[in-house]
Amino acid sequence: MVIQMKMKFKILVGILILAFLSAMTPTFASSEETEVVWKIGERDCSGNEFNQDPDLTGPVHYYVGTDFSNFPKDLNDWYMRRTHIYIHYNLTDEQSKKDMNLSLCVAMPGPTDSFGFNVSVNNITIGSSFIFKNKWCFCEIITINKTLKSGENVILIENTNPSNKGYWLIWDSLKLCIGACNEEKKDGILPYLWVWVLIFIIIFVIVVYLRKRSRDKRSGKVKAENEGKDKSKKEELSKNARHILNEPEMKIINQLLKEDNITQIEISKRTHIPKSTVGNFMKELEGRSMIRRFDKPPSKIVLLEEWVKDLMDESKGDERWLNIVLALREKRNLTQKELSDEITVPKTTVSTILPKLKEKGIIRIVKSGPSNIVQLAKYQKT
Repeated sequence: MVIQMKMKFKILVGILILAFLSAMTPTFASSEETEVVWKIGERDCSGNEFNQDPDLTGPVHYYVGTDFSNFPKDLNDWYMRRTHIYIHYNLTDEQSKKDMNLSLCVAMPGPTDSFGFNVSVNNITIGSSFIFKNKWCFCEIITINKTLKSGENVILIENTNPSNKGYWLIWDSLKLCIGACNEEKKDGILPYLWVWVLIFIIIFVIVVYLRKRSRDKRSGKVKAENEGKDKSKKEELSKNARHILNEPEMKIINQLLKEDNITQIEISKRTHIPKSTVGNFMKELEGRSMIRRFDKPPSKIVLLEEWVKDLMDESKGDERWLNIVLALREKRNLTQKELSDEITVPKTTVSTILPKLKEKGIIRIVKSGPSNIVQLAKYQKT
């Protein structure tokens, strides 16, 4: 067994060395000198120079050469907003005969790990379902061949995700190049050195783990290890099911408790939550029936629902009461242990809070076999 493990380790190290050496030679996607035809935005991983209005509707037409603030900060499908972005620009006869590359750089995608869209040039589709994985400051390069013309050209970027599912991505910059765009270059080993170091560490950890696991089998520790894995899986499942408010959402609630009937832009200023993302948190709170929003161009008026005000008044501002009620509004029937897992508060702490909630008439506790089931007596979903 030890000999087999040593052989596996040598093979893995050999693969790593070959990959390392193959990365040492600088390569370029194109040997032709780059000419930037146009550029929208700065490559700074922010998108702050674009139109930040969270309620801007589409389709949007942007004309190259005009101010960046006319370009929408994101592409999304909320309430059928900004599902299409048209980019208008002109080419000379000489430029139209050359192959070009379109660089699409994203500051942040969300809330899932991918976003799909189609790209068309002059009504001809040149690519579909270009996916940006869940990472920041990421660029996608798309090659444009034989679809350009002298004079005005139009690029269409169209969302292909299901309608009204809350998918979005925030732009960083967009650029059209003759030849290779800067984002296409691979400058050799230095930019990727940390990747190879990380790969080596992962391989080393895997080998050490396999050797330890082999010894544990002989000493009868595999059973305990499996039990630990099962426990971790249960904890992970419990973690994924929690309904507690995150920090930005709680900031918004606390601000509205101080003063509601204010604009979304004012809330962004007072809580220091960027205007580009505060609308996302508002949408989540609205979906939980905690706030209401009304149009008041150029922003929205935000009101805190009365049940949230009443509950926070009864609890004297204890956020744990609010998280308990939110969990019960979603699950309806929970044991004390399940409730503790949902709101990430120790069971002993939950046991001290529940009598206070029962005394206020907010919950009731029903005997069910060996367990006590906690239910909402008021503040239920309507």
